[in-house]
Amino acid sequence: MNRLLIVLFVLALADVATGPAAPAHAQQYQGCQATVSDVTVAPGQTITVTGSGADPGDTVTAAINSTIGSGDADANGNFSFPATVPADLSPGTYTLTVRCGDGATDIIIEVGPTPVSTGPVPRTGSDSPVPFAKLGIALIAAGGLALAVSRRRRWANVNST
Repeated sequence: MNRLLIVLFVLALADVATGPAAPAHAQQYQGCQATVSDVTVAPGQTITVTGSGADPGDTVTAAINSTIGSGDADANGNFSFPATVPADLSPGTYTLTVRCGDGATDIIIEVGPTPVSTGPVPRTGSDSPVPFAKLGIALIAAGGLALAVSRRRRWANVNST
């Protein structure tokens, strides 16, 4: 009986010496979460992929059919990097997949038509009003001269009869 008491005393002492066990906490893993700066894009446009949920230091990739951009997660698992929409992508709806380690997020994007470069507007005239003013003065002078000649003829005809 004394042995049993000694064993129980030693076990109780060991339990007190080690203290209570730390409670187990479930870790909430949110997984890969990402957004893009623009969901309506044009071929060749660069967008920014931003998100969280990656393992610190992991490489995160964005892909539409193939990888279009990548970046590294910081110490908190956050990431932000540029991704360029392929220039040869036809207009339509596509799925952009952002991969963080074993997780992934799909983002639906709309690719519009390639913007047309119009270039500068051709110069078809002058911005200066001076040529029009000169033309107006010349026409007034010609009209005055024609009036003077016609009056002179009329006076010449009146005086000759």
